Formats: sequence, C-alpha cells, structure tokens
Amino acid sequence: NDPDMKLLDLYSMKKFIDVDTLMDTYHKFDSSVLLIDYRPSPSFKSDHISLFTNIINIDPLSVKPQYTVQDVIDHSLLLSTFKEREIFMNIAQYELVIIIDQSSIHAKLAQDILRFIAILDEKNHDSKYRLKRKPITLDGGFDEWVYFMNNQATRHHTTQQALPKSPMTMNDIPNLQQNYVHTKPFLSRSPSPTGLFPTLPSSHLTSKFGGGLSKQQLPQPTMLVPISSPLTRTRSPSPSPVFRPTVKVAPSTSSSSPIVHRSNNTPVLQVSSVNTPVRSASPNKSPFLVSGLYNLGNSCYMNASLQCMMGTKELTNYLLQDIYLKFVAKDSKLGSRGKLTKEYQTLAKTMLANTLKHVATNPKNFKKVVGSVNSAFNNCYQQDSAEFLHFILDTIHEDLNWSANKESLPAITDEDEANREILPMRLASTIEWERYLKTDYSTIIEIFAGQYASRLECGNCHKTSTTYIPFNMLSVPVPSQKKELNLYDCIDSFVSPEILSGDNAWKCPRCKGSFSTKKELTITRLPAVLIVHLERFSLSSGPNLTFVKNTSKINIPLKMSMKQYWPQIQDEQERQQLKKFPTRGQEGEWEYSLYGIVRHYGTLDGGHYISEVKKNGTWVKFDDDKVKVSDTMGKKGESDGSAYILFYEKV
Repeated sequence: NDPDMKLLDLYSMKKFIDVDTLMDTYHKFDSSVLLIDYRPSPSFKSDHISLFTNIINIDPLSVKPQYTVQDVIDHSLLLSTFKEREIFMNIAQYELVIIIDQSSIHAKLAQDILRFIAILDEKNHDSKYRLKRKPITLDGGFDEWVYFMNNQATRHHTTQQALPKSPMTMNDIPNLQQNYVHTKPFLSRSPSPTGLFPTLPSSHLTSKFGGGLSKQQLPQPTMLVPISSPLTRTRSPSPSPVFRPTVKVAPSTSSSSPIVHRSNNTPVLQVSSVNTPVRSASPNKSPFLVSGLYNLGNSCYMNASLQCMMGTKELTNYLLQDIYLKFVAKDSKLGSRGKLTKEYQTLAKTMLANTLKHVATNPKNFKKVVGSVNSAFNNCYQQDSAEFLHFILDTIHEDLNWSANKESLPAITDEDEANREILPMRLASTIEWERYLKTDYSTIIEIFAGQYASRLECGNCHKTSTTYIPFNMLSVPVPSQKKELNLYDCIDSFVSPEILSGDNAWKCPRCKGSFSTKKELTITRLPAVLIVHLERFSLSSGPNLTFVKNTSKINIPLKMSMKQYWPQIQDEQERQQLKKFPTRGQEGEWEYSLYGIVRHYGTLDGGHYISEVKKNGTWVKFDDDKVKVSDTMGKKGESDGSAYILFYEKV
C-alpha cells in the first residue's frame, strides 16, 4: 500500500516515461533505480545522463537476440569494469529498470531495444535476475533528454498518456544543466597500462584549440569503414557512408580522365576544372587532389608522405568535413589538442582549390605547426619520411581519440594473463583488441590500425608470454642475403621466429632464469589501409656507426594477398566464441591493392623523397611541386630499389 511503490507500478504499466517523469523518478527513487544506457559505447562516452547513482552502458552491438541475462553478463560485459558488472548482476534488487537509447519513441521502438527488453523480461531465466517490475523506456531517448536540457519551449515527442509531472519548471533547467549533463565518460577510460600497449611518441602542447559546432548541432559520426565501428550493426563488408565534401564542378563535356599535355616528350599531368572528377557520392572515390607541394628546404620527406596520405580516400573524405571538430580531444595531454589536425584539413582544402587552379601548394603553415608540436621537425634538416608519417598518424589519432586523458584500465592480473595464454591466438587477440578500443578509438584506428602478437617461449620449460601490440604502420626488414626479393620475402622475415640468448634472453618467471628464448611475431589483425614500411636503413658495424641503406630491388605487387598471415580459426568452439564479439571487418579474403608509394633516393642524410599515388586509375608522380603522369609504374611497383613506404587498401 506504499503510494511510492504504486507510482512505480504505474510507471511500469505505462512502459514509457517522459523526461519530466524521469526527473521526478530521480528525486524520489534514485538509489532504487537502475538506468541502462543502451547506445554504442562511443556515443555514451561523448554524452550521457549521469545524475543517477546506478547507471551502466551496454552496447547494442554486443547483445545477440538469443542471449539471456547471464549471457549479457558473461559476454556483453566481458570487458566492463567490476563496478559495471556488479551493478548489472544486482538487477533484481532494483525497484525499477529504465532503458534509454538514442531516439526511440513510444510509437516506434527500435528492434534492438525491443529485443533487449525481451531479454530482461524473460520469465524463464534464473530467479536471481528476475525484475520486480517490467522495464520501461525513456520516450524520445537521449535526444529528448538533450532537447529538454537545452531549455526548449516545445518538445519533440510526448507520451500518449500524461504521467504525474514533477513540480520542476523549465526555468529551473539552466541551473541544473551543469549537474545533469555529463559530457565525459561516466566510466574512466584512458591510455593503456604501461607495457601492455606501448603508445607511440607524442609531443605535448600547452595551447588549446577551440571552435567548432556544439554537440547538439552535429550528428553522431558515421565511421568510414566497417572494420571496427561499434556505431553500425552491419556485419557486411560493404563500406559505411562517408562524410564527403560538396564541391560544385562545371558539367563535363569530355572524358572524365585527366588531361595529359606533352612537352619535350615528357608526359605532364594538367587538371581542368571542367573534367576534374571530384567525387562525393561514392566511398570508393575521393576528391581529386593533384597539387604539388613546394620544398621548404629539405622538406621532401614531408611532401612525399603527405601526398600518399591525401590519396587515402577515407581519411581525406572525413577530414575535409568540419564534423571531426566535435571529436577533438581539446584537453588531451597527448597530441596537439586538434591544432595539427585543423592545419592538415586546411592544407587539404588548399590543395583541392589549387588542383582546380593548376598550381602547386605552399605547405609552410602546416610545417610550422608540425614544428611547434614536435621540435624534431622544427628545422630544415633532412628527416626520415617514415618517422614523420608515424608522427602525423599518431598525433591525429590523439587529437581525435575518444578516450583521451582518462585513467588507465585496470592492469591484467597474473591469472587473467595465464588464462589468455591458453586461448587460441585469434580469440585472445580479439579480446585484447576490444580492451584496446576502450582506451584508443579514433578515425585513424578505424582506417590504419592493425595488431600483431609478440610471443616469447622459454627454451627450458616452454612457458609462453604474449604481448598484443597495435600498429598503424607495419615495419618489415629487407633481407640482405637474397639477390631477388619480393614483398612477401620481407613479410616472411618479419614473422620468422628468432632465438634470443645471453643478455637478450627472456627471464622466465617459472624457471627463474634466462634460458634460450624463442621469439615469434604473428599478425593478428589487419587494417582497411595497410601501410608497409621497408626497413632499408640499418646501423653499420665497426667503430664509426653510420646508417647504411639496403638498395635491394623488391618486387612490389600491385595486388597482394595477406590471407596466409592471418591466424585461422582452429575449431568450431573457437568459431562460436568469436561470434560473441563484433567482427570489426576481420573477414574476407584479405586482398589489397597498391595506391601509394614513397620512394627514397640517395642516403639517409643526403637523399631525396618522391611519391607516386594512384588517382582514379592513373598513377601520378609527385616530386615536390612538380607533378606528372608516372613513367615508372608498370606491372610492378618497383624498378630501381627505391620503394620505401607502401600504401595498400583492402579490396
């Protein structure tokens, strides 16, 4: 006969509550209510309601239709914190469970939330998880909450039957907004524990980059490729929609291919605004950026890498749009707080405009910002193009990292590590990848990130220790003992086992000593865009240590298969276990197509870099500000031992 309990019974019978009733529920029943935010984890990290004591996030992608509550605990919350799991395991103790998604209304609930409600309301599952009342949903979802907190006079949606209203008025909202709108993750997520996932070198920057539209003005991001996007429920290899620039081009009256003018028998590429194929409708086409970059004094290392990056469709399409501004980690301790990424976007827009003007682009402002972020590049010295590319990719990642500047995840216990060692490598690497995404998630991860496993095995007792390491560029050795090489020889050398002895041996925790150790690398995840760095430079032996270049010619295939390097599923049990995780693009035949090459001529200190990039079917050579149709790209991507960095896209 408790009137408060009768009120909760009424809420449960209605199945929906509006925002006013949600506020009333908070004031009267906070500790007795469980709020489940049933949206993708990145959306939850970006914004969520934080006023309730008991709130957890469950990603719809992690819940299968046939799941029970126990399955949700065992699988959907596998990578969650102990606190999250404990809250959900006590679900039967709460007087009311409220579920919110992004925007479902009472007239049309999304299928995924209907399935989740059915899971919670199932009467046949264990009694310890049986709810006291039927779960209810917030009418209009999180979008309605945001609308409410923005103090609008009218509402997007209303319930069919009005429920008891809170005495709170709209005039109270401005004073409450700072307490109720939580724009940072409720659960701490941050850079990975030391030693588990080594972070790439990043420079600190004290200035703060601001600007851009508010979170309410911009939609949630649409990820570029399906490889690791928790924002899409599709398991299809088809690409997701991509943000693309809207560029008006005069109607074409001729072929859409680039015009090629010949002078002194040398083919030179010239682009006309009439026939420039600036695409915006297909994710497989990118804006046609064909503008050289002026050399600012030994800056060819930068120019060559930038041309290949600009030729990466997904990245260029995404950063040409201001949508990325919403995801800038403005308070991050790593990266540039958006400064370098903003200047990269400005450079891309300038190159696009200069393509139509048939002129080269001066990258002086971009180089100035690069030098301000990393002093190693604040000079006119010759630099390593691979190191520069590593720096740019890592800085843009940190600039756009969803989980920047948060506390570390709990370290893996010895027991967890021991259990992981006996799992099949494909399954163990998947678990580690899901853990990694909790601390590092950005457009760069979506496009370029892969993973390899480094396993040490004691030669005495055969105990193993495996570290799973993410990469955005795969650096492979160039064997020196063979006269004729192909790219597969280099990758085979990367994954070949080696024996460590003496001071290099692993000190086995079981044997308490250093015995001969077998070390083996295995590529465990492959990205949508695979960058391969050929390690041509090595230190010479002798008293005068200098870098020596390996100029071996390497057969660089225009089409490449990586299937033989990807760990296969061992048995049906592993296959069923893997089905409990998002595929994140880890499927298909792993065929890749070459679209960019950075070439190096000369020595490390006194050489020269150029690049060749495939532009809508035509190979174009960029030698600083000079641009022409490539005369070196034939059936092979190598002709003179100059190939240094290779850009492959998955097909």
